[in-house]
Amino acid sequence: MAQEYIAMNTKENGVVALSTNVFSSIALICVEEDKRVELADSAPFKNSIVAKVVNDRLNILVNIKVKYNTNVQEVCASLQHNIYDNIKHMCDIEADEIDIKVSGFDFKE
Repeated sequence: MAQEYIAMNTKENGVVALSTNVFSSIALICVEEDKRVELADSAPFKNSIVAKVVNDRLNILVNIKVKYNTNVQEVCASLQHNIYDNIKHMCDIEADEIDIKVSGFDFKE
């Protein structure tokens, strides 16, 4: 069953719980920093970035559009790596799955 947070035990301060919104926000920042991609248009009640915690494992799904004339595999691998590194650095948590779904291409100049 999916949870809305990850609980981290700290020796000094007790328990710190991080909401899935924290991980979605970090992923959003990573997408916005990469000029080769943009978030795919989201439908009502569907977000372009979905973070879930299932069985204490963090899973992230990012729906993007890739700019025209860009290497899709390279962009997706780079984005996965950036999201993983930023979450690890900011939260000291390793994401188990980071799925990048290319929903289309952006042909605008």
